[in-house]
Amino acid sequence: MSKTNEALSWRSDDEIGVLIKAYNQMLVKLEESKIALSDSNKQSAWQQMAKQVAHEIKNPLTPMKLSLQLLQHKLSRGVTIDAVQIKDQIDSLTGQIDNLSYIANSFSDFARMPIPKQEVFDIVAEATMVINLFLEDKTIRLIKDIPANSIYVVGDRHLTGNIIKNLIVNAIQSVPSHRSPIITVRLIRGIEAITFSVTDNGIGIPEEDRSKIFMLDFSTKEQGSGVGLALAKWVVDNAKGSIWFDTQTSTGSTFYFTLPLNQ
Repeated sequence: MSKTNEALSWRSDDEIGVLIKAYNQMLVKLEESKIALSDSNKQSAWQQMAKQVAHEIKNPLTPMKLSLQLLQHKLSRGVTIDAVQIKDQIDSLTGQIDNLSYIANSFSDFARMPIPKQEVFDIVAEATMVINLFLEDKTIRLIKDIPANSIYVVGDRHLTGNIIKNLIVNAIQSVPSHRSPIITVRLIRGIEAITFSVTDNGIGIPEEDRSKIFMLDFSTKEQGSGVGLALAKWVVDNAKGSIWFDTQTSTGSTFYFTLPLNQ
């Protein structure tokens, strides 16, 4: 599409000249069509980018809002709140605001897709900060199986936190309304990598959708953007990790990802 066809030159008005003139006119129309298609593709790309930005910024706002509302509710009732609990909540909220700022800056220019960093960070601290956002939600049962000691991995800290948050949100949303959500978050240290997993008791993933789960613009949810899992795969792949899932219809799913340990 990038190569431009050259017009032909023929000075005579004979039959060949008529054909060459028609050919040259077709080239002009073809070039006009290419420009129109390019503009259309650019618009489509911008629309996709805008949807991706909106999704990645909107997703953490719900648990952040809930956390603040629960804190406000306790204060309005005069409930004594432990200072450590308040500090944990504030640290989690501050961390998520930092993540939002990082994502917004990464997407601020179309040419600057969020290229994952290769940095060393404590996956236990990052996971704990995200999980704390959901602990006050009494509508779900969140089982946390995370080591107490720091574990340092290589990857992008901000985007990894975003993956964990999205996986938990997806897990909660996969549970039907007649069932109480039970979400298990687990981190296991291996010899060369950590394995992080989020398990739900939701409806599972239909057979026909399983091969498309990590595709951009595909979602099993009506209002889903089809971005979160595609971005998760992009981030994990760039860190030389793996991401996959197990699922059983009507029983639930487990999403896993690995990140290499900092050796």
